[in-house]
Amino acid sequence: MERSTVDSMMQIGLALHGMLALCAQSSLAEAETTSARQVICDLCPLFLGQPA
Repeated sequence: MERSTVDSMMQIGLALHGMLALCAQSSLAEAETTSARQVICDLCPLFLGQPA
């Protein structure tokens, strides 16, 4: 991995945070009949790179 400035690393981190927030928001919107806690528990393995 090439060296980056703190500013560019922060921009990348914030962009990834925004993308993950949109994914979670979308999943929660699709799962109106499922409890939010269950949806979050179902998504956790995906973000950790483990099989669901």
